[in-house]
Amino acid sequence: MDKEVYLIGVPTDSIFGRKLPNFKDALSLFFYHHKVLKCDIKKSAFLTINIVEELWNKAQIPVRATQNSVNKLLGMFKKWRNLQRSSQRKKSPTQMKNENAFKIKLKGIFDIAHKYAQKNISEKQKEFLKAQRLPNRRGFFDESSQNLNENCDEMMELDDESMY
Repeated sequence: MDKEVYLIGVPTDSIFGRKLPNFKDALSLFFYHHKVLKCDIKKSAFLTINIVEELWNKAQIPVRATQNSVNKLLGMFKKWRNLQRSSQRKKSPTQMKNENAFKIKLKGIFDIAHKYAQKNISEKQKEFLKAQRLPNRRGFFDESSQNLNENCDEMMELDDESMY
């Protein structure tokens, strides 16, 4: 399916990259399940969260309860749906302001870390999570070793160098 979704782009069947997913990644995967595979909204959300949780587990960061993550995704979907419904009307300053705010939110990390994750992870993992929460989302996890502790500092330095 090459049909673009308003503000999201083309739905994708997986999440690519070695960073924790952002809202756009999660919603793109959600829309793949919902629009391409024709799953209902709730099932699409659960399927998406299962994949997102796998990525967080690869980074060895504890995640919140699945239902809470689903609710967070559905909340973002609701915001998208409201913007999409209003998009057919003449572009008002309020609509444009809301769309721009939504686009900025899409670039941010889809943070499903457990409330007490900071207490249960190593210092290097804390640094990685903190860097992922920043707007430029520095750092990445190494999928081949799946051991964030050994390579986090080195990976974050490499990612910083590639930004310039």
